[in-house]
Amino acid sequence: MITIKDVAKKVDVSVSTVSQVLNKKENPFISQATKKAIFQTAKKLNYIPSRIARDLVRGATMVFGVIIPDVRSPFFAEVVPGIEESASESGYDIVLSYSAGDFRKERKHIRLFMERKVDGLIIAPLKNNQNIPVFNDLLQQKFPLVFIDRYIPELETDFVASDLKQGAYEAVSHLIKLGHDKIAYITEDANISTAKDVLEGYKMAFSKNNMTINRELIETANPESASDDFDIGYKGMKKLLQKKNFSAVFCMGDAFAIGAIKALKEAKLRIPENISVIGMDNLDVSSYLTPSLASVAQDKIQMGKIASEILTERIKNPKGKKKQVFLKTNLVLRESVGSRKGFS
Repeated sequence: MITIKDVAKKVDVSVSTVSQVLNKKENPFISQATKKAIFQTAKKLNYIPSRIARDLVRGATMVFGVIIPDVRSPFFAEVVPGIEESASESGYDIVLSYSAGDFRKERKHIRLFMERKVDGLIIAPLKNNQNIPVFNDLLQQKFPLVFIDRYIPELETDFVASDLKQGAYEAVSHLIKLGHDKIAYITEDANISTAKDVLEGYKMAFSKNNMTINRELIETANPESASDDFDIGYKGMKKLLQKKNFSAVFCMGDAFAIGAIKALKEAKLRIPENISVIGMDNLDVSSYLTPSLASVAQDKIQMGKIASEILTERIKNPKGKKKQVFLKTNLVLRESVGSRKGFS
């Protein structure tokens, strides 16, 4: 295995000189000719620098740790490339891990990343906020931390999320304009900012249109009783169908909506002729469904990019003012929405 000593011997300079050149440390006493010879020799010998040694010289690992709840999530599958692209542009690599919805795993991954001396963390915090003490410790240490997609109101930290309250308000308001006054809502029982913000937007649409919410039409699922988000939507719709007093349903996520549509089709109900459906996330698959799913679009790639940009800035300026960014959403209308007709 080729070492830095082999490069130094070939060029006939000291190991220190080779280290400074390869790590791009400015030294006016090293000529351009010497620098060129070192780079050419390193390339010719196929020298691969020791990352540990390089990190010691730089005082940084140039790595972000990223923790998401579910590696299979189609939502985060679009967020992570945005993080990686922006991080790469700033010279950072990312290491991805997932908590699988388990606060103990989330805590474990945070500890492992700290042991590996990553320069900062981007985390989508879990439901119920059971790791607040861990996050507080990181913030007290001035460790660079950015929340993504979700935020914890009790913590003063950097975050980037979609304006889900406004997005939900616009979606439900559109259904109201189409004549729907009995609008069901499928969500999950979780202490998490996304669920709270979407519910607030749903309520705000009724309030601003001087309408009363039928709380029996809010189907709140226990995530632990379902295999995934699709199952939450499916089981939630099964329960709502026993009531038969709604003409539209708004779902907290596209996966919920896809599950709900499956239940509607099994009940021989047509979409949107009998029931209109709107989801939230605007996943790539939503436009390929039959009928295509109307949804509240979130700029997931941009969310990832901004999170990475904020983290890069926080590393440079640990004491700067916290950045809390809400990204605008956009209602995408498709075939799953129509005027009120209801059950036939």
